[in-house]
Amino acid sequence: MCSCILLVSACNVSHQQVPDHSAHFEPLLNGLEIYTSDQYGEAFRLLDSIYAAFPNPSPLDLSKKYYFKLDHYWLALKEPKMGNVYIDSILHVLADFRDDPACAKMYGLALLCRGDIFRDELKFSEAIAQYFEGRKYIQQSEDTCMFYEFDGRIAMVYYRQKKFTNALPYFQEAFESLYACTKDTFYRFHYQQGLLDNMGLCYRELNRHDSALFYYDSALHYIQQFEPVFKGMPERERNIQVSKAVIYGNMGEAYWKTGDTARAERLYKASIAINLQKGNEVWDGQGTIIRLVSMLLSQKRYDKVPAWLDQLKSSIDSLPNAGNMLGWLRLQSQYHEEQQQPLLALNYLRSYFRMKDSLDNANNPLSSINTQQQFDFLANDYELKLLKKENEVKNAYLIVSGLFLVMAIGIMLQVWYNAKAKSAHAAKLQLMNGTISKQNEILEESLSSLEQSHQNNTKMMKIVAHDLRNPIGAIIPLSDFLRDSGEISEHENLGFLTLIRESASHSLQLIQEMMQLDISSDICREQGALHTVMQYCISLLEQQAGEKEQRIIANLQPVVMAFDREKMWRVFSNLITNAIKFSPLGGVIRVSMESNGLLVWIVVQDNGIGIPEALQEKLFTLSETARRTGTSGEQSFGLGLFICKQIVEAHSGRIWAESKEGEGTTFRIEMPVFA
Repeated sequence: MCSCILLVSACNVSHQQVPDHSAHFEPLLNGLEIYTSDQYGEAFRLLDSIYAAFPNPSPLDLSKKYYFKLDHYWLALKEPKMGNVYIDSILHVLADFRDDPACAKMYGLALLCRGDIFRDELKFSEAIAQYFEGRKYIQQSEDTCMFYEFDGRIAMVYYRQKKFTNALPYFQEAFESLYACTKDTFYRFHYQQGLLDNMGLCYRELNRHDSALFYYDSALHYIQQFEPVFKGMPERERNIQVSKAVIYGNMGEAYWKTGDTARAERLYKASIAINLQKGNEVWDGQGTIIRLVSMLLSQKRYDKVPAWLDQLKSSIDSLPNAGNMLGWLRLQSQYHEEQQQPLLALNYLRSYFRMKDSLDNANNPLSSINTQQQFDFLANDYELKLLKKENEVKNAYLIVSGLFLVMAIGIMLQVWYNAKAKSAHAAKLQLMNGTISKQNEILEESLSSLEQSHQNNTKMMKIVAHDLRNPIGAIIPLSDFLRDSGEISEHENLGFLTLIRESASHSLQLIQEMMQLDISSDICREQGALHTVMQYCISLLEQQAGEKEQRIIANLQPVVMAFDREKMWRVFSNLITNAIKFSPLGGVIRVSMESNGLLVWIVVQDNGIGIPEALQEKLFTLSETARRTGTSGEQSFGLGLFICKQIVEAHSGRIWAESKEGEGTTFRIEMPVFA
């Protein structure tokens, strides 16, 4: 992505005695950022008049002018032809000044933008070549704020290919590299919050919605942390609001997928209200309307659909987007089908498939490319070419060495070809033996794991059979009664439907908890702030506690260690939710975290109903007798503490409970800081 945020210092052109005027032009360029995309014609006229009135602008001055226009034509309008015009202009004026760090950075950014154009035109090899050459000049500039550019672009290539697992480490590396950027706070802040959101999108596509929500929430907290710094800067404030709107829309989808449709709808509407405004991320606003309408259709709230579809079409007419137009056609077809209007539905469906086939034909080549193979090949090839160019100037002996190396390789290849007839068969047998041995080892490990988990699986199946039998058994007679009873009152009908929904909800909640049981095998530790994860969890659960007029009092000592953020968040959420569930109205829940540098101790204490002594030994097992109902009738399946114990032990820690019936319960966790 090209960006209009410029961090360019003076370009040293003393060998041609051309002065540089960064101090004059940079404030003017920054002032032009207030213009929205539909006002850029006026901005360009003003920019051209400023440059025309100034005698002898330097190459760096001119490159910044061209970059400003490039940013508009490529990033905002996606016009590759005009984008390439301004890229060529930047490369031309800076061609003789690439040894200067500031000029090298601008030169490298232009190459990266050209790579983006090639990427979107599906010219993948050319794109990677531009990325590698651009990275060389950015590294030469020693501008630490630019080091993330290469990793971020490779991550986006993987993301567009739907290789989300491959994209995640590049997003993470780009995020970490931005910490080296110390001279421009907004630049670092803007891209780091975007990278957190992108990591959430990867987890969304992998159907790991808890992880996606963690990264969305992290992005919002990150924005809230820095938002006061940019107060009073209109363009920065607008940018922040747009970023928050994008995250709201993504969070809305995650909550929809996890069943919280009311929260999803609120977030969708908040996102649309911001990004559908002129000059904001209108395409994102259009996409959020598509997701909102899809949810409304799934809820059969048909009366709300036409107004949203009309608003979407009006926006697409003003700012066309092929993907969003495709979504509009699909939703129209689905809506008219639900309204028993098959001819209209069929017409929209035909238009949808015609447009989809056209887009698929254009996009398929990118998904068929083996990115890693191309990446490895071009990495070696272009690094070697760039290294040769530098070394030809510095040391002619390397050329001679290269020739001798080529000759040596030729001789070795000849020897290898002569010997391959004899060795090929032996090499294949050796490879097959190694593969079979590895497969046998994997099978042995798998069998051992299956034998060890057989008993737990048997217990879990009994729990599923027992707990699903009651709610499903209740649904059948209720539905039979509704079918056979004839006319009944609206009040009775609502009561029976409520019972059916509650039974189905209990069944779904049990299934969701059962799906989360296998968590100890995929612990992924990362260095981070454990107390921050606890504070996030408390913030999210304070509203639930408030519904029972309860207070959560936290005393958290900062603790930095390696841990799995998602899994430990689940532990904290389970323990605090249990404290809320089994505490009376007006109760107090105390949460503390302490560390001596070697160990960390976590305590969650409530003044609730306590745990009978006979049940305390079964708390962390899959025992059916350990389940109880909350003080307000909340349902419990007895799986949460079993999950907590698995996660804590996977972190080399231990968890236990101290309780006296009628006086409350204290859960304690002890874990090593360095494990």
